[in-house]
Amino acid sequence: MNKPAAPMGAVDFVMSIIPKTVVDALSSGIMLQILLVALLFGYALHAMGEKGKPVVDLINLMTDATFRVVNVILKLAPVGVFGAAAFMLGKYGIGALLPLMKLVGLVYLGCCS
Repeated sequence: MNKPAAPMGAVDFVMSIIPKTVVDALSSGIMLQILLVALLFGYALHAMGEKGKPVVDLINLMTDATFRVVNVILKLAPVGVFGAAAFMLGKYGIGALLPLMKLVGLVYLGCCS
């Protein structure tokens, strides 16, 4: 059996936030380390002033492109849901969709009241 982790002191907690390298912080998936690196990077870009503007513009461009991709995916999602429902209906019959229809009906009733 796994033993519970020992309680972490304040110094250990702060030291766990500081990554060994920038790549380690981004690849380890520890959110506090990623946040610290992002904050330091943002501060450095801000402190650079006009020299950092091309990088900020690139980040804004990439953000805009990412949101446009997400927008396309969200617009196509109903088609995927319809396809999945049609597959279930064709393979398993109407009985497979009845619980989902009941849930949708309850949600509509909850929204209307």
